[in-house]
Amino acid sequence: MALVVESAGLCCSVGATLASAAHAVRARVDHFQRSEFRDSTGLPVVVARLKVDNDLWGPRRLAQWIHASVEDCLQGAQQRHQVSDLPLFWLGPEPARRGANPGWYRAAYEHAQTLMGGSFHPDSKLFALGKAGLPALLTHAEQWLSANPGRAALVLGADTLLESADIGQYLRAQRLLVGENSDGFIPGEAAATLLLRPQLPAPVGQTRLHVLGWGAGQEPGRSDGSVPTRSVGLTDALRAAMERSGLAFEQIGFRFSDQNGEAWFAKEAASALARVTPVGGHKLPVQTLADCIGEVGAATGPAMLAYLHALSPALGRPPYAPAMTGLLHCACDGDLRAAAVVAFRAN
Repeated sequence: MALVVESAGLCCSVGATLASAAHAVRARVDHFQRSEFRDSTGLPVVVARLKVDNDLWGPRRLAQWIHASVEDCLQGAQQRHQVSDLPLFWLGPEPARRGANPGWYRAAYEHAQTLMGGSFHPDSKLFALGKAGLPALLTHAEQWLSANPGRAALVLGADTLLESADIGQYLRAQRLLVGENSDGFIPGEAAATLLLRPQLPAPVGQTRLHVLGWGAGQEPGRSDGSVPTRSVGLTDALRAAMERSGLAFEQIGFRFSDQNGEAWFAKEAASALARVTPVGGHKLPVQTLADCIGEVGAATGPAMLAYLHALSPALGRPPYAPAMTGLLHCACDGDLRAAAVVAFRAN
């Protein structure tokens, strides 16, 4: 079944709410700034972060963004939900990330619940799969909603790359945009929350964002060049998402890419798109987020969906949305690849 986005929230470097962040992204505004982190030459590392009065770091810092995005999402719902009635399915960073360990996840989750003033539903679950874990998250939400008719579920993507261990690891791998390295990304932090239902009519004259299909793939290639890539994993993910959605490629109007400035992943995506595009097919216009909010890891996929929800057009003429149907794709540092097909529909 398709999943319908009832409401969404986003907290990132360009806005503490989805409304403010969406305005900034549409205007292509960023909030990149020099940080306390230093590269090997002693120059400050540019990051995308939300400035706050307190000096919290680690899981307590991320808990603030989780709380803000969940509250933002719930305020946009048709009715006020009790937190205890909603399971929270959190897509978080992979355990292999040095800044992420079992205690880190638990601390962030518990601090977020404290800020919320209540506990989430006992069925809440963590998916420590990173940026390309969105299909697993959506599948679990779909199964839970099927088993609990009439209910809604919260899907969250929350991550921060502003951890000293992560910054150090990416610096050693020469993957950050520092000094003379133009083939790198700007690390950021974000939390994006979606309130999902299996079906929900749109208000008269409006549309809602529907997630029609999603798919995953395994990529043997590695970005460090140790294993060459032929875009097998992302191609499989794109094809699976298209097949599940029931749409033909000719019906897709735009592409939402997780491209963050690293050429290897851009080439992988271009190769995969070439494989799934029919001969003579049209080239899709591309949307991105990282050029405004930085690389936000596991928050990327939900942030894409939250931003698209904010663009939900009136029927007949989309003023901000690039088209009425779109194709999203994400790639992890490891082997996991993800894709999803979305559409703005009235019912």
